[in-house]
Amino acid sequence: MADTLQLALDRLVDSVTLAYHRLTSASDALHAGAAVSTGQRAILLLLARRGPMTLSEIARDRGVSRQFVQRLAQDISRRGWIIAQANPHHRRSAKLDLTDEGRAAVEDLLKREAPLRTRMAASLRFADLKQVVETLAFAGLEQRLAAALTRLTTAE
Repeated sequence: MADTLQLALDRLVDSVTLAYHRLTSASDALHAGAAVSTGQRAILLLLARRGPMTLSEIARDRGVSRQFVQRLAQDISRRGWIIAQANPHHRRSAKLDLTDEGRAAVEDLLKREAPLRTRMAASLRFADLKQVVETLAFAGLEQRLAAALTRLTTAE
């Protein structure tokens, strides 16, 4: 039983890792002309979808260090795409938000990605994608995996 569980976990990790690296490569190639890294794109899209967030909130959501997010945010800020705003809940931890230029940059990113997304969607079955998403969400598997990884990697 343990061997079967380990094999299943290995296949899951391998599949997710492969998909992540291929998506990162595609994103880097698509946005090379705009000089937007995959990490910067992730922050921009997260702020576009969820609204203002602190560096720590972004780092927790992305599963990376606050310092890493801070470096990315500084680069994005220099471009005028995000701005730090006062945080009513914590004076020393500003909320980052998109500027109008940042919103336009997000629109450009999504427009640039649209043809690839269309081609990807045409080559996949909706039922298969739905099953994968539902499986990862089932019983909080996605959150439990993230929590286990965080716990195990920060305990070292």
